[in-house]
Amino acid sequence: MSERVDLGINIADAEAVSLDYDGADLTLRFTDWRETGRTVKFEDAVAFKWQRAEDVQPGERWDGTNILVDSAWLQQHRDQCEAGPDHRHVKFNFNAAGVLEVICLTVTQAD
Repeated sequence: MSERVDLGINIADAEAVSLDYDGADLTLRFTDWRETGRTVKFEDAVAFKWQRAEDVQPGERWDGTNILVDSAWLQQHRDQCEAGPDHRHVKFNFNAAGVLEVICLTVTQAD
């Protein structure tokens, strides 16, 4: 099950997606549909995965941000004490660029 989340930025038709991980926090950079550079920070990112192939599940926005509830991937990290009760499984479906999934504490726009 997923819940749609509005971070105040539009990720549809994103281009030039890049990721930077410092061992604790993940930084996402991309160019939005208006050709504006965007930056998103994921605090205490204990896991992340990127794929170019679309993987949109029923109930998810195909061009937006979702929180995956009852995620087996998140539970795996909790079972191994890598994630706590406040960590969330966030999924960005970039309809034109790919899919980013992150297990983290918070997600904030850093622009």
